[in-house]
Amino acid sequence: MLTQSTYIDFLLNTPRNYTGTHLAAHLPQVSHDQVQRFLRDNTFSSSQLRELVQPLLADSPEAFLLVDDSVFEQVVKAGTIEARTLLFDRWYASSENLKVMHRAGWTFFTTLKSNRLVRVSKASGYQSLDTLAPPAAGWSRGVEVRVQQVPFGVKLFQLVTTDGSIEWVITNPLAAHLNREMVIDAVQVRWQVEEFPRSFKQLTGSEKCQCRQAQAQRNHLACCYLAWVSLRQHARAIGRTRYQAACLPWAEWLRQQLQKSSIPVLLPDTA
Repeated sequence: MLTQSTYIDFLLNTPRNYTGTHLAAHLPQVSHDQVQRFLRDNTFSSSQLRELVQPLLADSPEAFLLVDDSVFEQVVKAGTIEARTLLFDRWYASSENLKVMHRAGWTFFTTLKSNRLVRVSKASGYQSLDTLAPPAAGWSRGVEVRVQQVPFGVKLFQLVTTDGSIEWVITNPLAAHLNREMVIDAVQVRWQVEEFPRSFKQLTGSEKCQCRQAQAQRNHLACCYLAWVSLRQHARAIGRTRYQAACLPWAEWLRQQLQKSSIPVLLPDTA
């Protein structure tokens, strides 16, 4: 019998092939048709994921909340979350979104594209970020600016990454103690918004289900989310990255193959 736990085990441990045929080939007394029926006939809801992660959340007024477009509106309107600081990508930093968050009392940190228009003063007028001159005191404390079509001031910081590229970061707290190091800490946390989709796709096979029915795809994705959380918690427990933890089951096998390969290596006589 194929269970949800077994299917998640399969997602976590298969190296590349996430098909039902591959699962059936490695699971005694389970056929490809049974795998299809398992995905088609079950209903795994998001409440499973909520129940699993709720105890793992460290919610407090000092906590950061990472959001994307899938949860943006629900989060901004939520009244049950203690965290009051939102971190999000520049794709969601429209003037309308910034106004909604500011009116709702949220603190936010986000990045802007280099062609976004800002003004340091009424006299200077609006100009794109990539033409903005550094403030006289440098970027360590940022500079207060107005983003076009945003009716409140924000602090702007220029950050230079290790590869030399420039990130423009804005935040709505205008406190004098806010500095570049504090902004870097927030941006580093925000990077998880970018990191999650990549690791979710690469480590759980979220895009590899070949079933055609919508319900089967939904159930596959529900299991992928649970697999990702399981892998994340395991990686934290053993002090490894998610990618390292995912490779561990194959490490011993690789060592054995390097000692005595199951596939004879053929080389020309001149090698």
